[in-house]
Amino acid sequence: MIRPCGPNIRYKENSAVPEPSDPFEPRMPEVDVPPDMPGLFTKARIEIASGDERRVGIVTPGRMILLLPAPRPGSIPKEFVTQVSQLLPSAKPLNITFVGYTQLDVLMKDKAKCIPQLGQLLGFAYLGHNVVVFEGHPSAFEYPLRDCDVLMIDSGMLRSFKRIGWTWLCAPRGRERR
Repeated sequence: MIRPCGPNIRYKENSAVPEPSDPFEPRMPEVDVPPDMPGLFTKARIEIASGDERRVGIVTPGRMILLLPAPRPGSIPKEFVTQVSQLLPSAKPLNITFVGYTQLDVLMKDKAKCIPQLGQLLGFAYLGHNVVVFEGHPSAFEYPLRDCDVLMIDSGMLRSFKRIGWTWLCAPRGRERR
């Protein structure tokens, strides 16, 4: 685990790996490591839950929190709400953490192409679940899992996990799983 000793530190994976020709191809980006990484993800969950609007929170590699509004309650046909409800049946709102490609410049060009599961994640937010999306970098991985009920990973990000090793991903962390 990387513990910064000053202001944000930039962390880059092996720079010998060439950039893919497709900017939307999922990969582990360079990330900033702020001194209070746990506070960043706590702040994201609080911001998502605050206000009248349901939202998905995306934590970018630069550690900015981008809030995407979910559809307004009552605006989605009942059959679609039923389908999304069946994916994660729960009597209470869940804290969902999703690992996906969140490079800001690419994300701003086309959010759905960058995060193909975005529609589903917005559906979970519509139902009242608290959804945080981030890139899954090892320097931050444990923090959004501390209060997580459900972890989902875009399969496109698995290549990055294999390249940097899986052992950090398998270590126990967060609250007890059911």
